[in-house]
Amino acid sequence: MSHKFLIGLILLIFSWPTAGEANSSALVSLDVTLAGYRLGMSHQEVTEVRPFNYEQSFKNNIENTSTFYTSPDRVYIDGVVMKLQVSFENENVYKIVARVSPDSFGNVLRSIQQTMGVGEDKSRTFRNYNGEDIRQTVYLWDFPTAKIYLIKVSSNTEFATISLSNK
Repeated sequence: MSHKFLIGLILLIFSWPTAGEANSSALVSLDVTLAGYRLGMSHQEVTEVRPFNYEQSFKNNIENTSTFYTSPDRVYIDGVVMKLQVSFENENVYKIVARVSPDSFGNVLRSIQQTMGVGEDKSRTFRNYNGEDIRQTVYLWDFPTAKIYLIKVSSNTEFATISLSNK
């Protein structure tokens, strides 16, 4: 897997505050992106990354929040095809999900580990209603303000999932 995939899939930017930002509570902030999308981006910023195939809105009457998601065109990063869904709450990105072929899982895992280090292995095996053993492979990278999950389920031959979300 080339270095281009690492940079395209997850880009880490460390920002040191300047004197003008002395009121900032953190000395270093971590900004993680997935396929060019960053948590907290505005709807306008997201539309500038790539066009959408689909957009759907919801209104949560209980919390009085506006929630919607978009599905941008497919993204190809170093030969890996990703189907993306970018979710918004009150016009800002709060979750980014990418579906990849289960065949790409090992390469994606290695690429993320090279960039982010080894994630916490939360994998488990369980029995389904037919009595078959199902392996759910789950890795978690936990940051102060965000989480990244990489998930593959042995019974799902269609996709594995990368999820970046706010805490």
